[in-house]
Amino acid sequence: MITHNRVSIVLLGITFGVLLSFKPDVVLAHGFGDRYDLPVPLSFYIFGSAITVFLSFFIFGGFFGRNPEQTNHNRPHIKLSFTKNSQWYKLFFGSIQVLSVLGFILCILTGLFGSQTATDNLTPVIVWIVFWVGMYFASALLGNLWPLINPWSITFSWFYYILKRFTNHSSDTPKTKYPARWMFWPAVVFLVAFSWIEIIYPNSFVPRNLSFIILIYSIFTWAGMWCFGKNTWLKYGEVFGVTFSIISKLSPVQGENLNNGNSNTKLKLTVRPHGSGLLVHETVDLSKTFFVLVLLATVTFDGLTTTPIWEEILVFLASVSKDTILMNSVGYLMFIALFTSVYFGFCRLMILASGIKANPEKISGGFIYSLVPIAIAYHIAHYTSFILIQGQLIIPLLSDPFGFNWDIIGTRGYEVDIGIINARFIWYLSIVAIVVGHILAVFISHFRSVSLFGSSQAAMRSQLPMLILMVAYTMVSLWIISQPIIE
Repeated sequence: MITHNRVSIVLLGITFGVLLSFKPDVVLAHGFGDRYDLPVPLSFYIFGSAITVFLSFFIFGGFFGRNPEQTNHNRPHIKLSFTKNSQWYKLFFGSIQVLSVLGFILCILTGLFGSQTATDNLTPVIVWIVFWVGMYFASALLGNLWPLINPWSITFSWFYYILKRFTNHSSDTPKTKYPARWMFWPAVVFLVAFSWIEIIYPNSFVPRNLSFIILIYSIFTWAGMWCFGKNTWLKYGEVFGVTFSIISKLSPVQGENLNNGNSNTKLKLTVRPHGSGLLVHETVDLSKTFFVLVLLATVTFDGLTTTPIWEEILVFLASVSKDTILMNSVGYLMFIALFTSVYFGFCRLMILASGIKANPEKISGGFIYSLVPIAIAYHIAHYTSFILIQGQLIIPLLSDPFGFNWDIIGTRGYEVDIGIINARFIWYLSIVAIVVGHILAVFISHFRSVSLFGSSQAAMRSQLPMLILMVAYTMVSLWIISQPIIE
């Protein structure tokens, strides 16, 4: 553990040293209209960051070459447990669940009946800023709060609580057995659909449209829980539950329900170092592997669509079709296909480089969690300005959620402060997030390689293709973040 901490300190020192030594040429942060000009070319910064990731490979290679014990038992952690049947527990968490359902209902009502101007209506702010960006950040930095506040799960449980008064039916009793071959594929489909709405659908900020989308997804979710059982559908089919569960593996808090066969069910909370949840000996199913790849491809494509080069691509493709929605949709699907092909291709290269025969599906599933820190890092780089600036809209909208000129709590006159952060801050935050995210990815990949390939020599050889992938993706990510925003 001491060695691990020293390696972490050295890497952070290298990272910040490189970051302070090189500067970009021009940067326009997401959500800003000002450019951040520096005298040193952008290529210096990109190559400096790539060198940082490159150096981390050899540092971690030396560390894992000594075959450190790869178990969870020796990592520092704190365990806390709570009796779920205690009155204070029921009062505290029951209140949170009631507030969650009330917010869910309000979000639908404001979208249906309120002003259809996005900035004057609570629904777009709740859906895109508070829920999607906010919960993503919270899951990575704090823990998986979604099971606690999931309104579909809560309302479904309430319905069955009332139903149980008249029947012996349980919410965990499925109408039919969940097909084993489905695994996480329903969640993958919903993730692609949700991402398409966020990135491509031109009316994704129209409040009434969002309310209809919420209602449609609610029907699918409740139907899934009804047919296959609540816990089964929440585990495999509910896209946000799957997303936040994966992202929370980076977080320092992990929750687990303990049932000892009596009425005193307990909630166990484990507090651990950030990222410990990703250091697991788990080979995930192909569908879950694909889910993580879509998650990362989506946030990368979202950044790509805000660059001038994508605008030029659309202009070039106008000779094929002038339907921008269609071209963006095709581009998005092709980008996912390219992204997954590259990953699976590099997994095969890792097998070849190791010199050991291995199942490609096992290798791809074994290394997939190493991409999670990159997805989180890019999310931080891409959406921090969004949540800090546009997120301020929640303050006046709490007083006037429908856009009816109300002033319920006296905050309607609040004006968004765009000077709370600047492009310089976002650029440096993006650099640090992306580089550290890739360094964590290299560390996790090294950790998994020792157990997947058996020997430290084979593991080290297998990581050479992964090093190429990580360095290349670092450079591409920084280039995308640095491009002038066209929207």
